[in-house]
Amino acid sequence: MDQNTNAKNLNPYSHYQTTEEWVIISHLLTELINNQDIELKTAPEYVIGYLVEKLQNRDFQDKLKIIRQQS
Repeated sequence: MDQNTNAKNLNPYSHYQTTEEWVIISHLLTELINNQDIELKTAPEYVIGYLVEKLQNRDFQDKLKIIRQQS
């Protein structure tokens, strides 16, 4: 097993890397970093994975529906 494979296995979010959400968030985050709008202190893979996980979470989706209904 090479070093990249080991690193991928250590990332608890690696199973999200093939999702549409991952691709979109990764692209947007890269733009923000390149424009120097934000600076990450955490590896991008963890930030992206966290956001994808939250977006796919059923509780989060239910809360979003409630917020939309209140608007």
